[in-house]
Amino acid sequence: MRTNTIITLGASAAFGILAIVIARGWVNDAVSVQYQQSRAQTATVSVPNVKTVPVLVADMDLNFGDQLSQQSVRLVDMPEDALPFGSYSGFDQLFVDPTLPTVALTHMVANEPILDFKVSGPGGRGSLSAIIGEDMRAVAIRVNDVAGVGGFIVPGDYVDVMMTRDMDPTKPGGDKATSLLVQKLKVLGTDQNNDQQAASPQVVQTVTLEVKNQEAQKLILGMTVGKLSLTLRRAGETDEDPTQVISVADLQDAPRKRSVVRRASSKRSNSKSVSTVKQTRQGSSARVTVIRDGEREQVKVKKEPETQPNMAGGSL
Repeated sequence: MRTNTIITLGASAAFGILAIVIARGWVNDAVSVQYQQSRAQTATVSVPNVKTVPVLVADMDLNFGDQLSQQSVRLVDMPEDALPFGSYSGFDQLFVDPTLPTVALTHMVANEPILDFKVSGPGGRGSLSAIIGEDMRAVAIRVNDVAGVGGFIVPGDYVDVMMTRDMDPTKPGGDKATSLLVQKLKVLGTDQNNDQQAASPQVVQTVTLEVKNQEAQKLILGMTVGKLSLTLRRAGETDEDPTQVISVADLQDAPRKRSVVRRASSKRSNSKSVSTVKQTRQGSSARVTVIRDGEREQVKVKKEPETQPNMAGGSL
């Protein structure tokens, strides 16, 4: 009896161990298949079929006026749907004539795409005329350390132009006034510097602005009839303020003037003095206007009888 029990228990244990091994192998195979399928799906989603095209980019930092060569640019692949407008897809498009130089018209950093408006044509040079906008002009005005905002104006900034002039030269001391002449003008250069990456302030004598024809006429006329000053606009500000002429009369401090009058009136009141402004006679009485503590008051007083002067020699 004991022998049969031992045999039965041993067989049960053997079958149990065999079942565990078979189940474990089946589970491992199922997990492995599922993992391989998920990897295949992930690879299919993460690596889409994207069409790329070659694009010329800067191989180094380029400044205004630097001459481009095949050593300063290189080709990289970019997605076709992300291709920037005006880019070059080959050296032959950028260097049409190898004998004529192509120069940079603005600052470019390494790996920045070369665009047509950032470089000159064959034989071009880094001149100011190459960066003036369409239908625009460049005009220079004379400034100093104050009118030029202490030298903090650099190429690429936007400024407003103020004009100060004498409105009435015949008036003693003149009648000076300041008006807002032109707004939102782009600074193309300061003195002979047109590097838009300049950061350090520098006091200059001239500032070159990008203007329209009519704005150029205003600036040139303003330089002959008055004094021009610049005000620096905040970066990104595009609003235009309403124009207003500020004269010397607008600089007066009205509240302070009124306080002076009150103090003078109080002083007169303390000294018990009365200022007679107007006297009106009616019959035997008269009305006198007096000022006490800055307030007007009419007082009725009796009129003294007029006496006839005695004439020499007595009466006739």
